[in-house]
Amino acid sequence: MKFVKMQAMGNCYIYVEQFTQTTADPSRWAKVLSNRETGVGSDGLILLGPSGRADVKMRVFNPDGTEAEMCGNALRSVGLLAYTDGYVGKTGMTVETLGGIKRVRLHDNTITASIGPPDVRFAEEPVTLRGRSFPVTAMSWGNPHAVCWLPSTEDLYAFPLHEYGPELERHKLFPNRTNTEFAQVIDEKTLMMRAWERGTGETWACATGCCTALVSGVLTGRCEDAVEVRQPGGSIAVKWDRIHNDVSMTGPSKIVFRGEVSDGYEPAFYTD
Repeated sequence: MKFVKMQAMGNCYIYVEQFTQTTADPSRWAKVLSNRETGVGSDGLILLGPSGRADVKMRVFNPDGTEAEMCGNALRSVGLLAYTDGYVGKTGMTVETLGGIKRVRLHDNTITASIGPPDVRFAEEPVTLRGRSFPVTAMSWGNPHAVCWLPSTEDLYAFPLHEYGPELERHKLFPNRTNTEFAQVIDEKTLMMRAWERGTGETWACATGCCTALVSGVLTGRCEDAVEVRQPGGSIAVKWDRIHNDVSMTGPSKIVFRGEVSDGYEPAFYTD
């Protein structure tokens, strides 16, 4: 099976095209290849293939084998790979996801993905995690997200995300679990954020999470409708077009390497 590893601000996925090959049991392959000790190492597996509804279709599988509805960084990377490898012959394209049809446009050094209107579930609701109350906004982009706001005086990088992230991901408010973001305001045009992704854990960047922070920030008066969001892996520009109710993200993506794995690869060295 041929694959391509790509990364967008450290958010890395393994991309497998389905135009010339077929991948049986992608959930298993997501678990096998995402493992950083016995596989390739990634935040999940992306299938890229033909669509009857858009220019191309993508499916997203987390490292635990579960299928996600959508991923912003992967969406932009799919656009770059589809154009680079000739599956789509134009720089503006539509991508079918389980979260709906999204739009991608390639520029010289960046890629913009428009992910549509936010479906806001609730805004600025107090949620208690491990005895601490956070103001939380929850919404969906086809996949669920919830952002918690931290005071600007708190050290975001010292914040124990590995404790609070899983707690919110599995909170009773989210029966199907949720992606979680912990954000803070630098100024009205700049936010900082760390992400705990459902079925994955902490990632260096989450573009859809940045869009979630933007919308929450606008709704609660924390920021303007176009901001830079800084993450451990880098910065991304996000914008909420309030007239057309469309949220977009603009940022980089890179091909890391191409490879091939045996169809019968089994990482275990022993059996019970």
